[in-house]
Amino acid sequence: MARAQHRRACETGRLETFRAFAPSQKHPALASWGWMTRGRCALDFRAMRKVIVLLVIASLSACTRKSDSQAEAGAAAAVSELPKLSLTKDRKDLVFTFVDDEGRLRDVDAFEKVPEPRRKQVLVRDLSKRPEELKADQYVFIADLTREENGVWPYAIVSRYQVDRSIKEGDFAAAESDFDDAGQRLVILYGTSWCGACSQARSWLQKKGIPFVDKDVEEDPKAQREMARKMKRAGMQLGGVPVIDVRGKLMLGFDPTELERLLRANP
Repeated sequence: MARAQHRRACETGRLETFRAFAPSQKHPALASWGWMTRGRCALDFRAMRKVIVLLVIASLSACTRKSDSQAEAGAAAAVSELPKLSLTKDRKDLVFTFVDDEGRLRDVDAFEKVPEPRRKQVLVRDLSKRPEELKADQYVFIADLTREENGVWPYAIVSRYQVDRSIKEGDFAAAESDFDDAGQRLVILYGTSWCGACSQARSWLQKKGIPFVDKDVEEDPKAQREMARKMKRAGMQLGGVPVIDVRGKLMLGFDPTELERLLRANP
């Protein structure tokens, strides 16, 4: 009964006057899931359960033991022993590996062959170095080909296991559809078809002429996992939809003033 009332309230966008349960009644825990929150709609429990399972798994994998700090110190020492690379456009002995839109790894021999939307995170192999020297069985070098520092692409050294896992989970690189033709990251709206606040956010973005990607977290399990990962990284709790990703900055719910501020701050 209450869920049906809430869905009707979300569909009409009248969340401000809706009250499903009062804290003194039998179900105070529902309030923590955003049932009584302004500007957003609570997710259906069936969809929410899937997200909860994902977060529990992620939290378990993030648990640390006392020995973890020792392992991290050892890993940092190992990375510091790796040779420094000079990754420049004029080098002909580099191999670039990127993840295509279907999640497959692609190797190319020139940075120009890497699609622009994929240049933010590219695995680079330096053929002038021996694999043993680079500890290629343990680490990979990930470069950002969208910017240069004194003519050199910046890069990070990352655990091969971590990268393999990220690729498998579809979290290594953003989808090509998340960028415009110029390689600019688009605004992403995670929502549902029945959510009134989501509809208001869509209408506002369209009226402002702001290109965005619309992802339905009920119909698309991949979008649901993607939203959950982003919120966990941002230290945010799942509390409903919409969740709006403004080029890396997340916003829960629809607030035109706050959304406009985020757009100005993240052009």
